[in-house]
Amino acid sequence: MKRKKIIFFTLLISVFLSSCAKDSTSSTAEIKEALFNTEKGVLVAKAAKQKEIGDTIKYGLVGYPANMNPFYSESDSSNRIIELLYEPLFYLNDQNLNYTTETNLLNSLEIEEDHKVFKLTLKENALWHDGTPVTSDDIIYSINYTIEHRDTKHKDLFRIDGEPVSVEKNGEKAVTITLPRTSMSFLYNLADLTIVPSHIYSKYENTFFSVKNKDSFIGNGPFAFENIYYDTTSFTDYFKFNKFDGYFGEEPKFSHLEAKVAVHGTTPRYEMLDYNVQVGYINSSDANALSAVDYNIYEFPQGEVVNLLYKEAGLFGKHPEIKDAFLQAMNVDSIKGNFGSSLHVTPANSIFSEDNPYRLNDSPFADNNTQEARNTLLRFSLDHPEEVIKFGFILDPGEPQERVAVALQESFKAMGVDLQLVPLYRDEFEAKLYDPSNNEFDVCLYSYPSNPNPDSYKSYFQTDSPYNLTGYSNPDLDALWEKADAQTDPVQRKVLYDEIQRIILRDKPVYPLLYIKTIMAVDERITNVEQAEPKARGYFRYPERLDKEEFEYTQEDLDAYNITPNDLENAPNNETVNNRVTPLED
Repeated sequence: MKRKKIIFFTLLISVFLSSCAKDSTSSTAEIKEALFNTEKGVLVAKAAKQKEIGDTIKYGLVGYPANMNPFYSESDSSNRIIELLYEPLFYLNDQNLNYTTETNLLNSLEIEEDHKVFKLTLKENALWHDGTPVTSDDIIYSINYTIEHRDTKHKDLFRIDGEPVSVEKNGEKAVTITLPRTSMSFLYNLADLTIVPSHIYSKYENTFFSVKNKDSFIGNGPFAFENIYYDTTSFTDYFKFNKFDGYFGEEPKFSHLEAKVAVHGTTPRYEMLDYNVQVGYINSSDANALSAVDYNIYEFPQGEVVNLLYKEAGLFGKHPEIKDAFLQAMNVDSIKGNFGSSLHVTPANSIFSEDNPYRLNDSPFADNNTQEARNTLLRFSLDHPEEVIKFGFILDPGEPQERVAVALQESFKAMGVDLQLVPLYRDEFEAKLYDPSNNEFDVCLYSYPSNPNPDSYKSYFQTDSPYNLTGYSNPDLDALWEKADAQTDPVQRKVLYDEIQRIILRDKPVYPLLYIKTIMAVDERITNVEQAEPKARGYFRYPERLDKEEFEYTQEDLDAYNITPNDLENAPNNETVNNRVTPLED
């Protein structure tokens, strides 16, 4: 029982240290008794609560998946189900300004030196889950769909300066893509594109696929979709997948995979404490609790960038001179704790994410909470009594925004400045946020996911872009994005992207506040985790490599701690996993 002894030894040390710290007069006998009782409690919990994993691995999924159409899916939960279904053409690894590619659905990827011509060849044995071969027609359909439907989540990523890329079929498994001009960001966009089965998707005209559109869930990954079931004990749904025997890669070790839906971000913690899921993304505040009960914790710099967003149509558009004062007076350090511990949340120094190789290297983060900033805001408040700064936020118990808003209001009140709070439900908030002309609130917190592609941030700041939520416009900046994208030399491209970041930090349509890491917890009984390559989105790059090592105990173990059958029967014992009997009907 090597693994169990390692766990107990860790507990022994922690209990010993805490016992000594609390009471230096504790006797050796008392310490031994405390250790004994702690180890007994752990064994009882494991023996009573840990159901055998069996042939099914269970993932936790925060939020109910909305649109399951890969071209229009926006929520994390929808995208994670989609990433379980579909394999990418290739993986792009970009570090230190030098990228490498790792083919997946592709057998080969050739890029001409000028980065205008891309030649793709698919794996011969790649199949869709209905047994149909993956062909060049599927690549052509997927790219052309994004070109023809400019409302997809890819927007104009397959248009260069408004002109579409061209895709030519060179056989059942080969295509050539030609760009209007050199674009270094195109490779990122191609890696992010989900290739869908053209023989399925060409039948649909609607862009919204609900979870009941099950006949459209035809992917090409190691697990094929079976159905959606209702858990009659925990009153939630879960998605069930079965091992796909026709998968072109390594055969999965598990026969089944389930993704269980949790309403709020705090729910996976309790599901994990009851051993109902083996894998899930968690809040940083839960990391310590879960690492203490047999979960391994993985952290990723690929997370979110939290920004302060100023609406140009509001007060700050008319009075840009007080942007700095508001930023400095709000005291960023005081709000950081609302988003997690200092281990997982760090000050941001760029609009680019922490993992982006083109992120600005210097640190322009403003000095906070200065007396001058407070005086500036107070003078403005006295000179413009009719104008009150309005702070919009999401009214949701699962969001930190409400705590931040209330704390800011109190701190500004102490300065003699009125900060009016505008609480909105998520749908209302997002509707007003995505309307650049809206002035119901002047400023808010806004976050977007990390992205290794520096050009991906263009859409947040380019004039008239649908993702430009502030109403900001700078024609010189618009031209600079294009110049950087066309630059093939990585060092010169870094110089241009540094200039772009400094201009935005100067103009402040948004101001980066915090980098939030992504954290995943994995049941320690799951093995080969490193080989499966855990990641910040989509769980694992190679989920088929995951394996298990069940927890085992003997009667001798129970006897050693005087554990009786009555102890096990009376222990909290969650039977959720045994009550899944209701499939979702069409």
